[in-house]
Amino acid sequence: MQDMFDIDRDRDEVTIKPWIKEGIIWHLGDARSSDLLDVLGPQDMVVANNFLCHMASPNADRCLRNIARLVNAGGYLFITGIDLDIRTKVALDLGWMPVPDLREDIHDGDPSLRNNWPLEYWGLEPFNKERRGWEVRYASVFQLGQDHGARS
Repeated sequence: MQDMFDIDRDRDEVTIKPWIKEGIIWHLGDARSSDLLDVLGPQDMVVANNFLCHMASPNADRCLRNIARLVNAGGYLFITGIDLDIRTKVALDLGWMPVPDLREDIHDGDPSLRNNWPLEYWGLEPFNKERRGWEVRYASVFQLGQDHGARS
């Protein structure tokens, strides 16, 4: 943590070290916007974490498809904090390839989320290799190919 952030405990503030910020352009935008691709341009890697779970299912589905449009063919999409049924459906519909590396570790990254499953919408389903289609369902990282729907 100290390698990447300057921590000011008196002001209760954490800032990113200057060397990390070099070459990064920061944008604030709406992931639902139809002009998102025009604003940000195509990317090799897109991270979308912990906000789609707060949307109604149809909106989360549309938003995830819109975010995927940002990823270059062959690029990667990191997506957590979304209903697993929605993520699985979109991944299968658009032909995303799940990246198996650290799949279970990433899925189980925040064990506190398990405490409220299945009672709360944000609770995390336990990783289950017996479940049909688990390879896609529990993947949080996908490589998107030529036909992933990025420009449609």
